[in-house]
Amino acid sequence: MAFGGRPARASSHSGNSAPKAAGRIRSTTSSRQAQSIHSSQSVSAQSAQSGRPRSARSGQASGPGQASGPGPRPRIPGGDGASRSRSPEVSLLPVQELTESIVSQIMARRIVQESDLEDLRFNVMSVLQPALRKSSFEEVHRLSAELQEARTRTAAARTEISRLKSEAQILELKSTEAEEKSRRAETRAGKAEARLKSALQDPMTLKFGSETVEVRPTTRKEKDTVGPLPERGSFTGPGPQSPRRSVLSGQPAGSGSPEASEVGEGEEASHRAQRLLEKQRKKEEADAARRAAEERMKDQKKKKQEEKGNKEHLTAMKEMGEELKKAKAAAKEAEMLRIKGEQAEAAAKVAEKAKAAAEKRLAGAEQEARQLYQELEQLKAIRLSTTLEEEAGSAQKSSAAEQELQQLRKELEQLKASKAAGSATLEEDLRNSEEEVRKLRQELEQLKTSKLTGSATLEEEAGPAQKPSAPEQEKENVKAAEKLAESEKQREALQQAHEQEKQRLEAEKQAQKEKELDSDFKAAEKLADNMQKKYFEDLQSACWTLWQKVHSEMVTEKRHAAAKKQHDEEVQRMKKEAAEKGERASEQVAEKMFQDKCKELVEEVYEAWLEDHRQEMAEKKRQTMQQAHEQEKQRLEEERRAEAARLEEERKQKEKASGHQSALATRRIW
Repeated sequence: MAFGGRPARASSHSGNSAPKAAGRIRSTTSSRQAQSIHSSQSVSAQSAQSGRPRSARSGQASGPGQASGPGPRPRIPGGDGASRSRSPEVSLLPVQELTESIVSQIMARRIVQESDLEDLRFNVMSVLQPALRKSSFEEVHRLSAELQEARTRTAAARTEISRLKSEAQILELKSTEAEEKSRRAETRAGKAEARLKSALQDPMTLKFGSETVEVRPTTRKEKDTVGPLPERGSFTGPGPQSPRRSVLSGQPAGSGSPEASEVGEGEEASHRAQRLLEKQRKKEEADAARRAAEERMKDQKKKKQEEKGNKEHLTAMKEMGEELKKAKAAAKEAEMLRIKGEQAEAAAKVAEKAKAAAEKRLAGAEQEARQLYQELEQLKAIRLSTTLEEEAGSAQKSSAAEQELQQLRKELEQLKASKAAGSATLEEDLRNSEEEVRKLRQELEQLKTSKLTGSATLEEEAGPAQKPSAPEQEKENVKAAEKLAESEKQREALQQAHEQEKQRLEAEKQAQKEKELDSDFKAAEKLADNMQKKYFEDLQSACWTLWQKVHSEMVTEKRHAAAKKQHDEEVQRMKKEAAEKGERASEQVAEKMFQDKCKELVEEVYEAWLEDHRQEMAEKKRQTMQQAHEQEKQRLEEERRAEAARLEEERKQKEKASGHQSALATRRIW
């Protein structure tokens, strides 16, 4: 406990024992708790200016053994008195937390009373603040933050691994879907090619007016379908008995001279030949038109099929290229995700190892803390035993003081008894004097009444002649008044003497009370100073042990932090190397896959171009052959027409010659 100064002695205080005085001192201490709260907040500036801790008592020191006073506090072993001032670098919150924990531990052991809680808190804080620096608490907070961050990174790595696994599964599904789409595109292309082939093999039906022509696909070079001209002499007459005539001569085959009946037959044969030639010409024209239409239809259909096939092929190629690009990107992404997943797994494993190592170190630190706590408990037990022994010795020493106090109390009781007896005698004298005054007043009243009654009777008996004179009456009244005044003066003198005696007794009683209070206060103050000194020593020893524990913990934490930092740097270096290796490997794999895919695409494009080139060359060759065939057909047709015209001209000339001959023959006949 600490005293803010000796309180002023009041005349109204009562009590004659040391516990009552101690209670009064505790009440004055508890009344200053509000002031100590404010002073504890501003103690850093005051301590920094003064260079020494605040004194627990502002008054004068009561003895050389007291811990209070303006002098410095006892120095803790291993510490420096100059370093006990609170530094502005000290963080207030951790010191307050540690102070509250120490105070709660001390209060749990019931070492001090609740009224001394503020002084205890102030002393613990004044001891702890120079020892605990800002850097140590920052290191502790940094290590706890790094541990929390490592746990967060581990959880994030696990989440990333699960996400990468799910993305890899999604990419596998996408790649299978792309393969399925490419297979479907190939199937569609095959089906389109089969449909094209079947469409080319199916026959076509063309209508030319009332005629219907069926066109079948040609797989080889077909011959000319135009029939040969009628042979000479192959025309048959209208009747079954008509002789065969030559187309050129118009004469019967077996005769050499014309007859008159044969002229009509020759004309009819010529007309029939003309009709046949016309019919043959029309048939040839129809065949040529049919073939031309067939060729045009084939060309149009082929062009449409080629355009459609080219479009489908280009669309399929584009789709395949896009799907291949997507598959390539998906494969690359899957590879990167796989590498990232492996890296994340490696990081997770490293984090798990680091976590296990940290847990092992934490378990070791906890074991060391338990050992330190056990040692602290042993030291506390030893200190408690020593304090109990010291208290037993001090109790033996204080037994003599208690005997002296008992003797003083007995003397005080005797004085009080004597004072009470004196006051009783004074009160008895006062009562006697008051009784005498009362009796005198009664006698005076009786005298007054007796005088009045006597004078009345004398006046009645003597009559008017015997009445006393006025001066005599006045004299008697003056005597009675003087006697009454003397009795009043005596009464006032007795009362004044009584008051003086009473004041004297009160003064003696107050002096005796103050003397007793002073002696009791000195004894209680001496006892309180001894208790305060012992209490401060206990607090300082407890704070010193706690500071040693905290210092050892901080040193251990710093060592662990340095080891963890080195481990983290090594892990980061390994992660960086693994990431660089993974990136190089992934780039090489992606480049190789890209080159392979480019080669495949180039080969496919070259094969498609070669196939298209072959088809184009075959089409050009076919068109050239068809054009040559058409030219040959036209040439043959022109030759045939020229031959027919020549034959017709010859026939006409022969008919003309035969007609002339027949006319000559007729003339001969005539």
